[in-house]
This record gives sequence, structure tokens and C-alpha cells, in this order.
Amino acid sequence: MKYQGPTQHCRSSYSTNRAKKNAACDGLILGSLLKSAAMNCLWPPPPHPYTGLTFSVIVSRARSLDIMALCDDSIHTFTVGQPAPSHGVKQSICSQMDNLEANMNGLDLKRFKEPKEVVMDSYW
Repeated sequence: MKYQGPTQHCRSSYSTNRAKKNAACDGLILGSLLKSAAMNCLWPPPPHPYTGLTFSVIVSRARSLDIMALCDDSIHTFTVGQPAPSHGVKQSICSQMDNLEANMNGLDLKRFKEPKEVVMDSYW
């Protein structure tokens, strides 16, 4: 995961305490991503056999992740323009979901995309 390593990704030009705020911004992105993924049952990954999960459910949950950056807060002033919301992380995730949806082919995906109906066994 990009934000777990030691590299500092936020390069916003805060008017004061730039290094600390850049590090805090990276931490908020990672923390909000992990918390939101946990609240959307995407983290930690569910155990196999993924009962009840469909492609559409996973994509929908990924798109609904709530990712925040310190730079998103409008009370900060920057010496250069304000960056994209969540430094583009949310936008990147949504773009990846779009690509996955566009490139899924070769199967009868309707069966895999839609929730399965529970059919009661006639023997009971």
C-alpha cells in the first residue's frame, strides 16, 4: 500500500509547519482509508468462500470509501493551490473500479454481479 511506507506523499505547501502537516496528511489518508475499508467490510479481507459477496457489492463498497486528507480541510492556507480531495486517492480507486467493470468480459457476469436468491430445497 502506497501510504504505509516511509515515503512522504503529501507535498502541499502549508504556510507553517510544512513537514509535520505533510506527514499528518499522509497519516490521515492511510488511517481514513483503513477505517472506511473496515466499516465497508473490505478490510481485513473476508475469509474464503466470500459468501454473499458479488462483484457489484465489492465495487459499490470500494466506491463508497470515505478517504480524507488533512489538505481537504479548508481552514488551512497554502502557498500554492489546494490539492485534489484526498490527494486523488478516492478518484484513483473509483477509476480502477471503472476499469474493472469495463474489462470484465467472457463470462455470464449477470450471475456473478447480482446477489443470489436463496432457493429453499423442496425436500424439506
